[in-house]
Amino acid sequence: MEQIAKKMGVNKSQISHTLKKLEKNPDFYVRIEGPGRPSLVTDHDKCRLYWEIISGRSHNATEAFDVVKPPCCVQTACRFLSKMGLVGCHRHTKAAVTMKYARNCFTWGKTHQNIHVDIHKTTMYSDESRINLWGLDGGRWCHRHPYEATLGQNLKTTKQQGGGGLMVWGCITSNGVGWLYCITGMMNAIQYCRVLEQTLIPSIIEAGFHPWSVSFQQDNARVHMAKISNKKITELGLLLMPWPAGSPDMNIIEHVWAILKIRIRRRTQKPKNLDELWVATQEEWYRIPKRQIETLYECQFQGE
Repeated sequence: MEQIAKKMGVNKSQISHTLKKLEKNPDFYVRIEGPGRPSLVTDHDKCRLYWEIISGRSHNATEAFDVVKPPCCVQTACRFLSKMGLVGCHRHTKAAVTMKYARNCFTWGKTHQNIHVDIHKTTMYSDESRINLWGLDGGRWCHRHPYEATLGQNLKTTKQQGGGGLMVWGCITSNGVGWLYCITGMMNAIQYCRVLEQTLIPSIIEAGFHPWSVSFQQDNARVHMAKISNKKITELGLLLMPWPAGSPDMNIIEHVWAILKIRIRRRTQKPKNLDELWVATQEEWYRIPKRQIETLYECQFQGE
């Protein structure tokens, strides 16, 4: 025993204690019930809790507890599920896309997968996005010790009513970013027609294209599909690109919005009001390198 303790670098008493445990229970994986009140929750209840989650009928311990009704509290049921490998986690989100929309997206992808690169580079992508004055809409991650939750650097600062923000419309071509338009109030069809006439057409001309030679992309929002909007598109001689509903991830301008918001957040002098935010948004928008836009077009073409 002394040789074993010396070789393993532990006390002789610890070796002796371990040997006594092995005499009582040679198999470490078999748990011996100790003294005390036996558990009121049977193995059958535990299996029912487990299969309620695995089958998808219940999504969390509370829902499974309401169905099985074991003789314990919800916290105990949650501990049982954790011991069986079902740890509580935040549920990921996904768009409520029906099979009809999924088939339309698949058909659209098959139709455009063999599109020539020169035709793809004449596509103009457009969309609206919200730029917040105070932080981001989503959650923020931080790395900290368990006891540092209330430190200032680990807190997400908020303001009443979200601190305000701007709704902007923008477009991109293979030659870089287009003009930016600040939307006042709620976007309606009349204001969207003004955007097409005052912002879209100059963006196309500045990019070196002619309006009739560009394939214009827009999503299927109501203001975009209104009769007055379609009439204005026809008057301007724009070629509208077919776009499936419920497919925002295929629009490469979403990556440009992410780049823009990161550039605004990394500014040394943060905007303090909406006027300064609009100035900062315009400055960072037109500073986005042309090469980044070209890379997005190349990746989109390869992905198709």
